[in-house]
Formats: sequence, structure tokens, C-alpha cells
Amino acid sequence: MLLEKGREALAAEKYYNNAISEREEQISRLQKELQERWRGSSTQSVANQHIETRLNALLKVNAALISHDFDFNERTELLDRINRLEKENKENYNVVHNEPQNTEYSTTTPAIFETDVNPYCDCCRNRIKNWNKMLNAKQIDFTEFTNADESDSNWLKQNVTAAKKIEKLSLALEMEKERNRAVETALKNENNNLSSCYQKLLHQCESLEMELAKRRFTEQSAKNQTKFNQNGQIASKVDACLISQLQDKLDKADKKIEYLEKELTLAKRSIYENDQFTTTRQIEMLEKDKRELTLIIDNQAERLTRFDDQLRVINREKETLQRKYTELEHANNLVVQEKLNQLGIIERQRKELSHMEEKQIEKNKAHDAQIEAYHQLIKQKDDERGALIAELCAANRLETPLYDPIKEIRNRCGKYFK
Repeated sequence: MLLEKGREALAAEKYYNNAISEREEQISRLQKELQERWRGSSTQSVANQHIETRLNALLKVNAALISHDFDFNERTELLDRINRLEKENKENYNVVHNEPQNTEYSTTTPAIFETDVNPYCDCCRNRIKNWNKMLNAKQIDFTEFTNADESDSNWLKQNVTAAKKIEKLSLALEMEKERNRAVETALKNENNNLSSCYQKLLHQCESLEMELAKRRFTEQSAKNQTKFNQNGQIASKVDACLISQLQDKLDKADKKIEYLEKELTLAKRSIYENDQFTTTRQIEMLEKDKRELTLIIDNQAERLTRFDDQLRVINREKETLQRKYTELEHANNLVVQEKLNQLGIIERQRKELSHMEEKQIEKNKAHDAQIEAYHQLIKQKDDERGALIAELCAANRLETPLYDPIKEIRNRCGKYFK
């Protein structure tokens, strides 16, 4: 009988050891998968850290359960406490990850949960680089959109190009927001899948623990029954010793659970504070960027209105100058017409003067011809007079000269006959 009971106890112990080893293999495999997940995505580090703490707690409890033979009630109390801790961890995880996170900046995990030197994957690093480039767009030198010469007409084109660039940047920001939202939803879905897998494994482990506890309880009750039948007093003493040992171990387990609860509250508080700090900082940075962009847009709008006013004034001056130009051109045309009329009059007077000069020349020629004929006549008369005088002198042979009236007239008017 004793040999058969010993063999049954060895077989049961072997079976329980195999079940516990399988459970430890499942937990180690889950830890490896979580470590691989940690390397792929940085936003899951907080959830993975919670899962790691829960797994470590389960391993510690499992080791305590394996090393110590608690009775069924104490194990159920420990399992209830573990379940309560798991629920608190899950609620903490939901509170942390269901808060409205700002997707415009790259999320930063707390330093206490950071396990990898470079936790971001290539895709996330590229997205962060692109996002930093887009954020650095606010440091663009906006002087290239303006012109020092306010009267230059190219300023309007530059303003239009600046507005187009701002619109493109805003569209790129919206697209990046959508991509970040999609990535966040994918990561949340992946975290949910991991949590569901973890819950399944946890339920399997709990079922194995329950089965193990039942079998050990039945085995312990059978051993106690046999010992009680053999020697009741010795069994009672042994039971008292076992109860005292189990009570001590239960107190140690309670202290460990309290220590784990304190660590959990500290981790929860640090996660909440870090997330709240990052979100407030991101909101402040966004507000600052918004204020800067609004100031730039207001300045550009003021410059645009000022240039519109100047352009309106210039157009008015241009219209006045155009009117003055038309008036001056009309006056110039009148002056030119008057000058042309005067030139026509001068030309006509010149022609009349030339015609009168020709007539005067003809008159002078006729007068000269008359004078010449008169000279000829005078000369003829003079010859006749000389002949007459000679005849008279010869006739009278007088020594005294005669009065010559023609000669006297000639002497008086000699200047008119030259």
C-alpha cells in the first residue's frame, strides 16, 4: 500500500512538474514576443512594461506556489489578489492610452520604462524625420516672400507664392496627422491583440493553477487522513507546524504584494505625469506655432492692404496724369495747328511779296527805260541846243555867253539823271 501510494505521489509530482514547466515555457515565449514588439514600436513600451511587471509578479507567485504547499483557500486568496492587480493594471493601461494624445509630435516614453537604446523602427524614424522637417518650416526666412522696394509690382506675385507655400504646408500637416492617426490606431489594435493573447494565456495559467491546487489539496487530504489514522497526535502536531509555516509564508506573500502594489501606483503616477507633461508641452508648442503663423499672416495681410492702398493711390495719380497728358496733347495739337496756319499765312505772304517784288522790278525796269529815253531826249536836245548856240554865235559873233536854262536845270537835277 505504501509503495503504491509513493508511486502515485511521484507520478502526480511529475505530472505537476511537467505542467509547471509548460507554463514557464509559455511565459518565456510571451516575454520574447513582447521584447520583439518593444524593438518594433516605441509607443508600446508602457503597455509592455505593464505586461512585464505582471508577468514577473505571476512568476514570483508561481515560484512561491511551487516552493510552498499552500492549501486551497490561501491559493484562492492569492489568485484573487493577482486578479485584482491585473484589473488595476488594465484600468491604468486604458486610462493612459485612451487619453486624447496629440499626433502632431512624436510621442516620448518615460525614461523608467525605456529598455532599448533606439526603440523606434525605420518607418517611425522616417516619419519623425519628415515631421521634424515640416516643423522646421516655421524657421523659413520669410524675407524671400517680401520685397524691399514697396513700389515694385512683383510683391503681389511673391505674396501669392507665399500663400501657396503656406497652403501646401498646411495640407502636408493634415496628411501627416491622418497618417499618425492611422499608425496610432494600428498600434492600439496591436496592443489590444497582445492584451487579448495575454489574457488567454493568463486564463490558461489560472486554470492550470486551479487544477494543480485541487490535486494537491486532494493529495494532502489523503496524506493527512492516512497520518491521522496512524497517529492522530503526531498528525495534529505536524498540521500545526505546517499551518504556522504556511501562515509565515502567507505574510511574506502579503508583504510582497503590498510592495508590488506600491510599485504599481508609483509607475501609474509617473506614467500619468509624463503623459500629461508631454501633452501640455505639445499643446503649448502648437499654440506658439499658431501664434507665430497668425502674426506672420497678419503682417502679410497688413502689407497687402497697404500695398493695395498704395496701388489705388498710384492708379488715381496715373489717371490724373493721363488726363493731363491728354489735355497737353490737345493743347499741343492746337499749337501745332496754329503754327501750321501761321506758316501757311507766311508762305502766302512770301509768295505775294515775291510777286510784288517782281512787279516792282518790272516797274523799275520800265522807269529805267523811261529815264534812259529821257536821257536820250535830253542829249538830243543838248546837241540841238549846242548846234543852235553855235549857229547863234556864228550868226551874231558875240563874245558874251547866252543864258542857258536847260543847262541850269541839268545842273540842279543832275543827281536824278545819273
